[in-house]
This record gives sequence, structure tokens and C-alpha cells, in this order.
Amino acid sequence: MIKKELHLVIVWDAAKDAYNKIIEVIDEKFTIKEVYEITWDKEVFIKNLISFYSQSQSHLNKRQTNKLFKGKAKYCGIAPFKLIIFEDNNPLFGALRIARKKFPIEFLINDKKKH
Repeated sequence: MIKKELHLVIVWDAAKDAYNKIIEVIDEKFTIKEVYEITWDKEVFIKNLISFYSQSQSHLNKRQTNKLFKGKAKYCGIAPFKLIIFEDNNPLFGALRIARKKFPIEFLINDKKKH
């Protein structure tokens, strides 16, 4: 039996004009479970970004991390954003090779992220 997979997509303020298209694309192949509008106080926005993405950036020192996420906040916008939780009822798993390392991925989700 194939196990269902939960995923999430964040639509940052800078991409709000694409929100309806993103929902449409997700809804074509997946089951949307919830959509939340999230507001982070300006004073903690960068700290929250660091907490949210810290695992993927653990190779950076504190100065590099702060610089990276200040740039991300500027790029994404710090206004309220949408968080979409959806379920893949029929996941297809494999491995993606990046810099001589293999990472498990779900192929359909990875393909949709490119669009």
C-alpha cells in the first residue's frame, strides 16, 4: 500500500499575484487540505525565516545566515503570506543526485515546483 504524503507550499507576498495559479496547479494533482494566511511581526520575521529554513543552511555561520535571510525577506516580502498544505495520494519516490550525494525526493512534487 502506498503511503500518502503531506506537503506544504508557501506563497510569499511577492508572489501573491500568482496565488490563484498556484492553487490551480496544486489542485490538478493533489488534495488541498488547508490554506492559512500567516502574519509574522516585522520584528521577528527574519528570526522566523532562520528557524524555518535553518536545517538546509546549517553550513553557514551566523553572519552568513543573517545576511542570507535579510535578502530572502527583502526578496519575498514581509507582508502576510499563504501556507498551503496538500496531500499526494499517489506518491512516486526516487533519488535525486546533487553534488555526488543522493537525496530522496517525491518526483511529482519536485516537477511541479519547477513550474
